[in-house]
Amino acid sequence: MRLPSLFFVLCLSAVQCAYAQPNNPAPYCAAGFDDGADPANSIPAMPVPDAILQVQLGTLNNNSNAQAGNDHYTYNSSITAPTLLRGNTYTLSVKLDLQGGCGAAAWIDYNQNFVFDAGEKIWFNSSLPVGTIQTFTAAISIPTTAATGTTRFRVRLVEDDNYNMANNYVIIPCNLSTTPADVMDWGETEDYNVSIATTTGITEQQSYSVELFPNPAHESVTLRNTAGAGYVELLDVYGKTVLKQELQGVSDATIGLDALAEGVYLLRLVSAEGRITGTQKIIKK
Repeated sequence: MRLPSLFFVLCLSAVQCAYAQPNNPAPYCAAGFDDGADPANSIPAMPVPDAILQVQLGTLNNNSNAQAGNDHYTYNSSITAPTLLRGNTYTLSVKLDLQGGCGAAAWIDYNQNFVFDAGEKIWFNSSLPVGTIQTFTAAISIPTTAATGTTRFRVRLVEDDNYNMANNYVIIPCNLSTTPADVMDWGETEDYNVSIATTTGITEQQSYSVELFPNPAHESVTLRNTAGAGYVELLDVYGKTVLKQELQGVSDATIGLDALAEGVYLLRLVSAEGRITGTQKIIKK
């Protein structure tokens, strides 16, 4: 739907013309929209209110009821992450306002590598009834191999038409780059946290206290005897993963805390298979 410049209209307000991300998706890829703007060629934005109105998955039920402003991306980090058990099936429900959206999809980063891999697309619809408000549902089965802990869940509505007004294209989770030609034009993206847990009980998930020092800590903590662990992660009091560091078979590891606010965090050692092998509370001062 990228139209010649003579068809573009002036923005109704400076807010609509702005391209600024209301929430940072890092460490995940950018997934905002520019409303067709191309400043280098003096083409202004032409807002189209394609919107994700409601998302439901497990105990998650978010009613935004409108398209987010700016670049139409929102990381709903303050919403409590639903617990999704490995091996269980859940119903995903997505309500969309389809002003022109030709495709929608959802992803969960099951292996927690901060990338929405092709095999992590849990739902998509590439031929949507334009000009309607529709609710779509899908059965989502959580793989038994999914890494446990908090990870990212993304829903995306796209009216980009693949830049040639062709429908039924493969919907991707990210912008290709920051240039106007590679940023999606129209739509909305919403990110959430979800918590993956095991169904096999305490035997598999048994964890032990992690040996670390100093605690409380200011700049960093050192972990002892981490050999065999795949990575370490820190969770805040809301269960949000705020730090994740690969261990790569080291026997001792230093974890930097400079970027964290003062408070109490839960440190977890996780095996390469996704099992929690050790936990410890950390106080950052």
